[in-house]
Amino acid sequence: MSLPMNTGAPPQSAPTIGYLSGASNLISNTMVGGRFMAPKTGTLGVIWLWCKCSTTGHAQVALYADSNGLPGTLLYNTTSQVVNWSTPTWLAFTVSWNISAGQWYWLCAEADTLPMVYFDYTSDSVIGFMIYNGTYGTWPVSFTPTATYAAMRLSIYGIYQNWQT
Repeated sequence: MSLPMNTGAPPQSAPTIGYLSGASNLISNTMVGGRFMAPKTGTLGVIWLWCKCSTTGHAQVALYADSNGLPGTLLYNTTSQVVNWSTPTWLAFTVSWNISAGQWYWLCAEADTLPMVYFDYTSDSVIGFMIYNGTYGTWPVSFTPTATYAAMRLSIYGIYQNWQT
């Protein structure tokens, strides 16, 4: 699958998991994640991240299983991509991982140059956002977040490549 990078407007014709809004609040931490429930059973094909970088930097994304409301086991991670634009833009990462309807997952992002990724405040009352101060380029197999928050959503989402109706 060939993907456009730095397009600013990802396609949304297939089912999605995540937060599709280009948020306005910038966060500066090594790794952040958003907790989302899968609406369908199928294969994720792309994860989109709303990001920017005032100098040339790198970003990558990962998918974690949920473990009692916190990130659990690392399921999938991407290679690093260059981010070198100063206005917020959607960045696409090719993935291939099967997820199940009704299950919770964590879509995570990390960057080597800060600030990089965005979030919005919401009215959610469940934990949906986490921060982890790890080392860029080293996805932990499992970990305990540095901090977790309700009422916040990371601007990251996955698009299904195929799914069950």
